[in-house]
Amino acid sequence: MGLADVGEFMVAPPDPTGDRQQIRKAEDFLQQRFVAKAESHKIPHQVEITHFNTNKDSIGEIICIRAQDLQTPAVVMAKHNQGSIKEFFMGSVSKYCTHHCKQPVIVLH
Repeated sequence: MGLADVGEFMVAPPDPTGDRQQIRKAEDFLQQRFVAKAESHKIPHQVEITHFNTNKDSIGEIICIRAQDLQTPAVVMAKHNQGSIKEFFMGSVSKYCTHHCKQPVIVLH
């Protein structure tokens, strides 16, 4: 399968196998870095990886809606240092969430 030319962007067709691999990789990373530590300190937690079509949905909006649906006490995110120019034009998921989520948002730097 090739790439579809959509103006200035190249869009790859969906790859369910690759998506599952990426989700598994993210789950393993979270287990090693955060879940094990939270469990060792007896901190109640829930980890959820939300997978969706980013061409159609706002990532920040999906995170806020999902957090509200789960009635989470807080949303914890990591900030990606994209630079102020790129953030100005593209936006920032963490910035969106801090302004729109009903739950407190903790942004790790």
